[in-house]
Amino acid sequence: MELGSLVWFSSRQHPFAVRERHCLDLECDCTDAWLTFTEVELGGQALEEPLTFEIQVNLRSGRERRPPERPAAIEALVREFLIGFPAERFGEMADRRREQRTARRRLSHYTIDPSRRGELIAYAEVIDAAEDREACACRFGLFFAHEGHDYLIEDHYCPNPACDCRLVHLGFWERIESPRNKLDLWQRFRAAFALDGRFKEITLCEEGWRGAASVARAWREHCGERFEIFRERYEQIKAIGRRSMPLAVPAPPPAPVVKYVSPAPLGTSPAEARRGRNDPCPCGSGRKFKRCCGRSGVA
Repeated sequence: MELGSLVWFSSRQHPFAVRERHCLDLECDCTDAWLTFTEVELGGQALEEPLTFEIQVNLRSGRERRPPERPAAIEALVREFLIGFPAERFGEMADRRREQRTARRRLSHYTIDPSRRGELIAYAEVIDAAEDREACACRFGLFFAHEGHDYLIEDHYCPNPACDCRLVHLGFWERIESPRNKLDLWQRFRAAFALDGRFKEITLCEEGWRGAASVARAWREHCGERFEIFRERYEQIKAIGRRSMPLAVPAPPPAPVVKYVSPAPLGTSPAEARRGRNDPCPCGSGRKFKRCCGRSGVA
């Protein structure tokens, strides 16, 4: 019934590509999955008028939840899928669901030491708490085979919120069998790409630059659809950077200098407060102010 990521039905000429999505609520413990089936060519190319349907499955029991009313032909396909799909595959999907919830929870709470502002952060480091670096990278990295070599590709990002580099740095690790029949990972080089897919440069190169650039461009040619994932991950790492490394808050402007002015004595008008003792008295007597109304004891 299965062929790679495609599902075959006995009554249909073409296979169906299956897209899987889960509940994203971090507080929800359900194990439901929504599976969307789209009829495609054998190579995965979409048909002009494909048959499409969706089912909601409980991954613990392997049974459909809330089946809607639908045509008899689609109902027969759903029954065939639920009967013939291996139970262990539902278990794998449930494990993936738990991994996604764990990853989303870490993305919402993870912080980066501000001292690492100038470092690149591996996405696998953020969303997986495993201490085994190889196991962590294998769970969330990408795989690529080229000219007889198998590579694990780990994506890194700049977390500095003040940097708008719009780059993803891909570390190419080759899987090599050691003399003890154990698979080891050896970092060969790191390639920088713009988030629109443009190749930028090779760094940390442990082999010839031309060979590394050839592998990086071959990966870009065959796996270019991954940049949609990289753009999302870039924004997630920047959000963590903004939470962990807030930009410097500018100092408040200095307070204006206010000159102190002594108030006039109580009961004295502003005009009188500015009048000198030798000025003419405002009462019109013609005498000086100090000899008339300015004398002490005069109301």
